[in-house]
Amino acid sequence: MIKINVRNVVVGGTVGMGVPIDVLSRLSGAMYDPTEFPGVRFRLNGCTVIIFGTGKVVVVGSITGEDAFDAINMLVSKLAGSNIPTGVIKRRVCNVVCTASIRASLDLGRVSRIIPRSMYDPEHFPGITIRRQDPKCTVLLFASGNLVCVGADSVQNASDAVNQLYDELCRGKQL
Repeated sequence: MIKINVRNVVVGGTVGMGVPIDVLSRLSGAMYDPTEFPGVRFRLNGCTVIIFGTGKVVVVGSITGEDAFDAINMLVSKLAGSNIPTGVIKRRVCNVVCTASIRASLDLGRVSRIIPRSMYDPEHFPGITIRRQDPKCTVLLFASGNLVCVGADSVQNASDAVNQLYDELCRGKQL
C-alpha cells in the first residue's frame, strides 16, 4: 500500500445568502482589493478563507477537511459578531491534492500503453496524465515514480486511486 501525503484540501460552501462586500472588507483581518480579486480573504485556522458577495465561500491551504470546516465556522462566528446574517451553511470537500512515491523508476512510454485513460506527450509535459474514473480524479505520474493526485473529493478516494494505479503497474510488470 502506497502512503499518500495530503498537500491541500479545498472546501467550497455557502453561508446561505448574499453578504455585503463593503461590510466584509471592514472586518478585522479582512484582505480586499477589488482591482485584484472580487472576494474578501481571511486567514483563519491556518487556512485562507475567501468569501464572495454571493455568500459563496472557498477554503484553501488546509491539510484536513475538518480544519477547513472549522475555518468556515470561524468565519460564520466573525459574521455573526458583526451582525451579518447567515442562512443555512453548506460545505463540502471539492478537491484533495496529494503526493506519493512508487519508489521505482518508470519507463513512461511503456506505462502509458498499459494504463487506460493515460496521456503521455513528453514534448509538452514530462509526466503521464492519467484520468481515473472510479474514484474520479487525475494522477500525474513521473519517471522518478513520484506522483501527484488532484481532484479527488476525499482523502480516502485519493488513496484508493493511487493504490489502484500501483496495483495496475504491478500487474503490468512495470515495477
